[in-house]
Amino acid sequence: ADLTGPLPAADGSAVKVASGITGAIARPLSDIRGEVIRVSDLLGAKPSGQDATNAMVLAMGLAANMPGSTIELAAGNWNFGSLTGSLLVPSRTTIRGAGRHLTQITWNDTGTFHLFRSTSTGSPRVSGIEFSDFTVTGSWTANGEGSAYPFLLRFVDGLTFRNICSEYSR
Repeated sequence: ADLTGPLPAADGSAVKVASGITGAIARPLSDIRGEVIRVSDLLGAKPSGQDATNAMVLAMGLAANMPGSTIELAAGNWNFGSLTGSLLVPSRTTIRGAGRHLTQITWNDTGTFHLFRSTSTGSPRVSGIEFSDFTVTGSWTANGEGSAYPFLLRFVDGLTFRNICSEYSR
């Protein structure tokens, strides 16, 4: 998806999305539901080990405004090393790689936030979150109380993990 305009507003009104199909017409984000959001189509991100944090943050923002969306991570090494907070996974979102041995996410815990998380309170509850076909690698720098983890998902109705691997060391 090519993006025009500023980052998405909470109601999705600030962004128009044009598909990569020749002759396609840009549509308001509010008209799009259940789309595939390819991280590699956003902000020039590539699964080459270079930092792709901004593209992933943008993909999460788009998914929050497009219920039923799939965030797709192509095969390769995705680095989210410049994250300064958790990626808050919205309801009815799938985060899908190309395969457990093909798509790798590198994230190094600083002890201050988790990679993927859901709401930390019961209100509002989230539902329909799925993770599939990727590996998260990295190392924990903090031990014991206060350590962060790749996944901290609470108050989720319908949480699915398929073909996920977490390879971490201390």
